[in-house]
Amino acid sequence: RMHPYVDGLKTGWTNASKHNLIATAKSGDVRLVSVVLGAPTSSDLTNSSSFLIESGFRTVESGGRIKVTAQLEALEKGVSVDMLMDAPDAESPAGPEIPAVSGDIMPVSGDKAPEGDILPSDWTPPRLEDELEFEYDIDPGDDIEFDEGFSEEEFDDPSVWIPPDDLSETRGVGNEVTQVKEIAALEIIEAVKALCIEANYTISPDIKEAVRQASSDEEEEVPKEVLGQLLENAEIAAEGEFPLCQDTGMAVVFVEIGQDVRVTGGSIKDAVNEGVRRGYREGYLRASVVADPVDRVNTGDNTPAVIYFDVVPGDKLKITVAPKGFGSENMSGVAMLKPSDGIAGIKRFVVNTVKAAGPNPCPPIIIGVGVGGTMDYAALMAKQALLRPVGSANESWLWNGLEGELLKEINALDIGPAGLGGKTTALAVHIKAYPTHIAGLPVAVNIGCHATRHVEMTF
Repeated sequence: RMHPYVDGLKTGWTNASKHNLIATAKSGDVRLVSVVLGAPTSSDLTNSSSFLIESGFRTVESGGRIKVTAQLEALEKGVSVDMLMDAPDAESPAGPEIPAVSGDIMPVSGDKAPEGDILPSDWTPPRLEDELEFEYDIDPGDDIEFDEGFSEEEFDDPSVWIPPDDLSETRGVGNEVTQVKEIAALEIIEAVKALCIEANYTISPDIKEAVRQASSDEEEEVPKEVLGQLLENAEIAAEGEFPLCQDTGMAVVFVEIGQDVRVTGGSIKDAVNEGVRRGYREGYLRASVVADPVDRVNTGDNTPAVIYFDVVPGDKLKITVAPKGFGSENMSGVAMLKPSDGIAGIKRFVVNTVKAAGPNPCPPIIIGVGVGGTMDYAALMAKQALLRPVGSANESWLWNGLEGELLKEINALDIGPAGLGGKTTALAVHIKAYPTHIAGLPVAVNIGCHATRHVEMTF
């Protein structure tokens, strides 16, 4: 965990150097900067930084001016951490205040700088060994001598270094420490790659069960046979690791990120797109994205993805990949109804949208409906509604009842599986609602084909 008085940081990660961190911390008029390079793990990184910062504050409190070098040789790979600090005042035992010269190292007690605000050009700092008030190597089990103000008990558990009560008011920060969870961009890339492939090769169990049930309920031979073929296609795809459909969709990715999560080694957006790129290439999935809606030049790797971010409390990262084919996407719609249209207007728009779609979205379909918010938010909710498990009940008794009514009316249209007639035009209707303006009633319908592909992973 980071030291509680850290107020700024910059992380970096490469295959060669592993984890790196620059952190700044402020206590009263004193600001410290710690630099950790080459930590093998994120835990080593934050513990080393916290150690340096706490050591620095305690040294400043006792009037010292030091440079600390700590080498944690017991780790899998050596970690070199350096910190430089100024004394807080001219009355300290270390001697008069010594002005800093950009990048130069201040001398310690016994090496006084010339008088004046600016060091003369011919002044040079003493040799490194003279600068060090103390230097030490730390190994587990070592006997260590601690300077005044820093006890052995406090050193035993660097992850819980909390300043004494008498320092809390000076530093202006409470004693609560927030756990920050680090996730490497490379992990996100690999996860998204795997999710893209899995989503295109498999149907979720809830949808597969709904198709089986629909096949059992159908009385006519043709719709029953179509549903049987859909199930057989799903089995062949899963067993042989083939795409379910030639339209492997535009990658729609929902990212739910906890506010205590930090992504290292790159941006999360770039990581998601790189994961999509690798997934579609390595999974032999069709590249279906064009760089410009009018020029229509294929990007060749199915990027960029459509990414939605949602910041939530906690330290979890949840990624849902939902490839969206455009046979069904093209049949979707949005209507800005009047408030007076009410439930009857919502039902009329949803049923008419499905009726106009006919066989184009590859029925049996799943229908996502977004009601409320704004025009764009209603459309987002309609797409999110497709992710709800088929067969689950809406939490609202009002919308749950409307879902049942709509499903009954839609299945009475006799569009049926593959548009060849039958009792199963839709497997489910899912509604997601949100508060809206007094003057509007936005409604969006997003149609998913019988597969409505989506898989998720949580870090």
